[in-house]
Amino acid sequence: MNNLIYKSILTVSFIYLYSGYANAACVQNPTWRNIQKTIPNETINIQYDDTRSYQLKSISLPIYTGTYNPTNGVGQDCGGNQVGIYLAPVSNGMAVSGINGIGIKARINSFGPDTFFPVNGPYTATTWTFTNPTWDIRIEKTGHVTSGGIISTRQLARFYQQNRKTGTDFIISTVSFSTNYRINVLSCSLKNSVPTINLGDWYDTQFPAVGSTSTNINIPITLNCMAGTNIKATVTSSKYEDTATGKLALTGPGSATGVAIQLLDKNNNPIKLNTMNSLQNNVPAGDYMFNWKARYIKTADNITPGTANASATVNIRYE
Repeated sequence: MNNLIYKSILTVSFIYLYSGYANAACVQNPTWRNIQKTIPNETINIQYDDTRSYQLKSISLPIYTGTYNPTNGVGQDCGGNQVGIYLAPVSNGMAVSGINGIGIKARINSFGPDTFFPVNGPYTATTWTFTNPTWDIRIEKTGHVTSGGIISTRQLARFYQQNRKTGTDFIISTVSFSTNYRINVLSCSLKNSVPTINLGDWYDTQFPAVGSTSTNINIPITLNCMAGTNIKATVTSSKYEDTATGKLALTGPGSATGVAIQLLDKNNNPIKLNTMNSLQNNVPAGDYMFNWKARYIKTADNITPGTANASATVNIRYE
């Protein structure tokens, strides 16, 4: 009976020592225990009518400077995988931002240059080492953004070592957004109603030659704009005399002939019709006045008297 008890004690002692060795062989480096990195606040401006898809911002956040081993000692073999996951909801392979048309991608520079999360890759060496590990965050415009706001995602992504041999995880780093990372959608609003311009009554004798003009009359178009807006405009009409030189043909019964209505920009240059014209980029906040003008212009040797009316539509875009 004494011999049996003695053998049992030896067996239990052996198992205890073996278990202690296994735990000691896979211990996380205390320097790398869920290092928290925060994406600093920023404001990105987008033009309202910009429908392109492209990268808005690339953000680099160093996790550690130098060469680093996730385990607490060289030669420890945890059978680890490199794992990158999003902590935010995912759509089309990107983290959801809370703003329609904006997505977020994340990666660690230890993976390939185009390998973004989610990712799970085995590491074949006994010991992991990283040199200057860095978060790489991309803010992506995925479509037409009509309404901006603050990116609602707080905790974005996590990088960790998944230890296959011990069934444990070493969380290495988590990246989060600050509380005020903002996307602005830039546009303007029309301050006044659609103008009707009265060019006045004129005699044919007041236009002595082709190209003679009446007095310029202001076209009162004013916008109220957000700072940074790019303004473009296209003038269209049901009938043109000459689009290249801004001439609208007269319309309606009993119209005069040999004369047209010409539109001029703020520099008194003819406005190209049926063509998108870039008026100004990056305007300051507040009122933007077109300062356009209209006038009659003689287009033929002889003018036949009559009514002299025309209409045009100004299509304004912000891109």
